Amino acid sequence: MSQAEIDSMLYQNAELQKQVKADAAAYERELDALRAEYEQKLAAYENSNPKTPVTGFFVIVGSFKNQKLAENYASKIKSMGYEGNIIDGPADFKLVTSSTHASLKEALPSLKTARSVLVSKSWIYFK
Repeated sequence: MSQAEIDSMLYQNAELQKQVKADAAAYERELDALRAEYEQKLAAYENSNPKTPVTGFFVIVGSFKNQKLAENYASKIKSMGYEGNIIDGPADFKLVTSSTHASLKEALPSLKTARSVLVSKSWIYFK
């Protein structure tokens, strides 16, 4: 390998590292924006439903209309070392959780993990 090829690879590596840092910063900004949006929605929900307090924040990795499919998926999630509980969701959906938390702030790191390891479209459900 020539010195020019090595220099080119070093330059490409440096550029990729810059891009990774920029992407990480963008992700953190997006996460902060989502946190603020969720907190606003939660405050609005709690203000409009004072008799129905939030009981938990659930990181959802699957939703099913069919109970058996939900049970099968929950078993798979449990075998991977996650919670794998089934909770009732809106419109008679059965929601499979990867974790449950007392606050949104606690749930967000688990959401990040779920999106990177389990399902890229994982989401947080609260009730």
